Amino acid sequence: MQFFQLIPQTTPNWSDMAYLGQRLLVRLIRFYRRHCSGRGPLRRLTCTFCVSESCSAYALRVAENVATSLPEAVRLIRGRLRRCGQASLYCLPDGFGWGESFDDNDLEANMLQAHELPGTVALVLRSAALVARQRGQYLLADDYVRRAQHNQKRSCPVVVRDGRNWQQCLRRRLWLHWGLAAVMAVVTSVLALPTILTAIGLVGLLVCCARWWRHYLCRCRRFQMQTAAAAFRVSGQVAGVTP
Repeated sequence: MQFFQLIPQTTPNWSDMAYLGQRLLVRLIRFYRRHCSGRGPLRRLTCTFCVSESCSAYALRVAENVATSLPEAVRLIRGRLRRCGQASLYCLPDGFGWGESFDDNDLEANMLQAHELPGTVALVLRSAALVARQRGQYLLADDYVRRAQHNQKRSCPVVVRDGRNWQQCLRRRLWLHWGLAAVMAVVTSVLALPTILTAIGLVGLLVCCARWWRHYLCRCRRFQMQTAAAAFRVSGQVAGVTP
């Protein structure tokens, strides 16, 4: 596939590292790609951009060739992981559900600013066209299609997730995050760190758990509203009522 060609196969020259921490970050990403991706608790995860450039491929590219500092690399990678969830399409019983990315009026500009490849931008724009059609915004959908063709003439399949069991999927993701936080808490407690550092680490993990819980509740409300809206639209059409 195309995104496999984006990662250089040659051994990197560590003496040419551009910023402090780049070597460690690149090694961690390569370790994840070789030993963790698609295995264990991550075996069911599917990247929204897998037909263009997966998240791990994007992370390796920006860490090696785009970022000029470790904070910038981490910021870009975190933003991509956020987009992977927020740019997803979900197949609901009566239509589509979608993430927060498609509420952005500057979707294309923000992706280009994040150094996304043209193929990835085109993929998201085609997904946005499906969302616009479901909303009844047909002119906007046609505009998204034209802009997608401008970025990449060859059409790529859009990844659509199964949204019939979205409650179970969101709960599983929440428990995965909390499980990782519990493991990190145990590791932090076992390590012979100063008390103040251990306390800061545990408080940070608690804050992350609270943020994940709030995000879980927001996503639940969002999908409940989209499911109800899709069902109302279908029932209205069947009954002869204009939505």
